[in-house]
Amino acid sequence: MNKAAKTYTIEFVLSMSAYVILLFGSIWLLKQMPESPWRFVLAILPVLPLLFALGAFLRFLGRLDEL
Repeated sequence: MNKAAKTYTIEFVLSMSAYVILLFGSIWLLKQMPESPWRFVLAILPVLPLLFALGAFLRFLGRLDEL
């Protein structure tokens, strides 16, 4: 595995781990506070790690050697 692939794997695994934690955390909080004015923010909070994963993938594509 080359350096670009190792870096991508680490970044992707960290992003997906954060996604899973935030997903379960936000679901739990939404069930605990059904009338909270922060419901929208809590609902879209798990999207942030997905953006980091997308960034990691785009950096990986940029690091690939064309040959």
